[in-house]
Amino acid sequence: MQKNIQQASVFTGQIPASSNLAINAVKRLEASMREELDTVDISTHHTLHDGVYSRTIMIPAGHLVVGAKVNVSSTIIISGDITLYVDGDPVRLIGYHVIPADAGRKQAAYAHLDTHVTMFCQTEAETIEEVEAECTDECEKLISRTDSDNNIFQVTRESKQ
Repeated sequence: MQKNIQQASVFTGQIPASSNLAINAVKRLEASMREELDTVDISTHHTLHDGVYSRTIMIPAGHLVVGAKVNVSSTIIISGDITLYVDGDPVRLIGYHVIPADAGRKQAAYAHLDTHVTMFCQTEAETIEEVEAECTDECEKLISRTDSDNNIFQVTRESKQ
């Protein structure tokens, strides 16, 4: 994973599905992190409304996170300063970015400053647990599935007018 970092004040690309090589590299990083690093409590804010699911986390400055493999296409909004590993290549994103992201990605990210990350996707699920299971086969790795009471859930129904 040691490559030159591409810095983007405006990222105009798309996050592709991760290659097997990139997924394996992130899994090795994840295993190493579990053995050597302390964990930090990160809150997840969920919204499920009218067929759209969103989950937002704030990664504190100086922290490295590894995400679960995402099985659905989605849109990612990033606000802050973060180096995101996009199919194994580091891309530094500074500022506010709205990025389309393909299914089949597993990523690592390092926050240089406190950074908010929101993922949006379409769903027919009716509960947070159902949509999480739709989004990943690695639900047990989701921070929203830990014993933390810092997870915020919001589920609404379509407004009838």
